[in-house]
Amino acid sequence: MDKLHYICLLLFSFFTLQNCTSQKAGTKNISTNTTIPYETIKDSAYCKPPSSNNVEYSFYNLPFFKTDREVVLFNGGNIYQGFSFFNRDSLQIQLKKVIQDREEWCVKEDTHSGLIELSHEVTYNEKDLVSFKLYYAEYGGSIHTYTEYYNYSIDDQEINIRTDKGSILNIFKKEKKEELTSKMNEYILKNIKNTLINGYDDFGEKISVERKRNIEESINNGDYTLAELPTEWAIEINGIEESQKEMGISFHGIRVPSIITDASNDYSIFFTFKELHPYIVESFKKHM
Repeated sequence: MDKLHYICLLLFSFFTLQNCTSQKAGTKNISTNTTIPYETIKDSAYCKPPSSNNVEYSFYNLPFFKTDREVVLFNGGNIYQGFSFFNRDSLQIQLKKVIQDREEWCVKEDTHSGLIELSHEVTYNEKDLVSFKLYYAEYGGSIHTYTEYYNYSIDDQEINIRTDKGSILNIFKKEKKEELTSKMNEYILKNIKNTLINGYDDFGEKISVERKRNIEESINNGDYTLAELPTEWAIEINGIEESQKEMGISFHGIRVPSIITDASNDYSIFFTFKELHPYIVESFKKHM
């Protein structure tokens, strides 16, 4: 492993630990007030390419939720055709296959590249609903990180669940989706315009006249306007102080022009359950 790769991996591991502190409690139940008992399934892969003297270990951990009741997927992506988060034996077999693929690729392609880390963070686990994120990192000259969002319900047959990746599903009233999308657009534009008024980006750098002109042009072109609701979401707690913490839904993966560069970046929006209450179907409100 070269020095740059080693430094990048150390940095990624540090931020993963910061983001996933909920996993540090061990492999059993994370909290006494959770609805669905769960534990962390851990394993690792060994990689030593034939032409290299450097050995690299990749660490993977996934959540296993213990329940005998029927489980339905609200939304979420599919990594390696999807993991069986509610079946321990299947989950362990799937994880072993990931490790086998990683170790075989390492030797066959004579490279350290591939999936080097996989971790998770449970953000909500109450009222028969579990919401969690999968963080994974791949190395291919540099480290690329990704996040996917999963939301599962137990014994919820009242809601018509999506079957393909990318649908927002029917937790929102059909007649209210357009109104909620408009609400999100107002939120995005307000933040962008406030940033322009302030004159500094999120890193404290002054926004140049040219950059400001480009942002204003993007606003006029409707580049910050969503045509439909975002498809990636997770139930989370927002706020730092205990008295200010509120439960709600974070919408992720919103592609809008960056204030800092010419490229697009991912934007996230958080709405409390109270704010979303008028838009959510009655059958889902029992989870709130």
